[in-house]
Amino acid sequence: MTGLFAVTGVVLAALFTLASLARRRLMVVRVEGDSMLPALRDADLRLAWRIFPGRPGLQQLRHQVVVFRLLEHQRFEELSHLVKRVAAVEGDPVPPQVRHALALDPGATVPQGHVAVLGDHPRSQDSRHLGFIAAGQLVGVVRGV
Repeated sequence: MTGLFAVTGVVLAALFTLASLARRRLMVVRVEGDSMLPALRDADLRLAWRIFPGRPGLQQLRHQVVVFRLLEHQRFEELSHLVKRVAAVEGDPVPPQVRHALALDPGATVPQGHVAVLGDHPRSQDSRHLGFIAAGQLVGVVRGV
């Protein structure tokens, strides 16, 4: 019987370790609002891989749905994070709708260390209103979108 308790203890320790590692790497994201319709709906729950400083490179995030932290001056409706699609990364031409909203020159590019984000729905609060999002504000990449 002692052997069974030892095996159970090892299994429980392994499960605890796996859960701990998953918690450090994954986050559950709850979508609020319709700005990502039709890909994501209000109240959808999704898993996101956490982004750690310097990884992945911004180039790999192009067209990915990301979670980012809002800066104090960007906050609205008491939201602290948003979920949007990366429309352009550093060095890319600024998407036309962002360029027009921010009154930028036609040849403008996304600044170093930043991305431009857009919601899938036309009435989204995104880079047209918030400006460019710094790499340090990015906290996760949503999976399954």
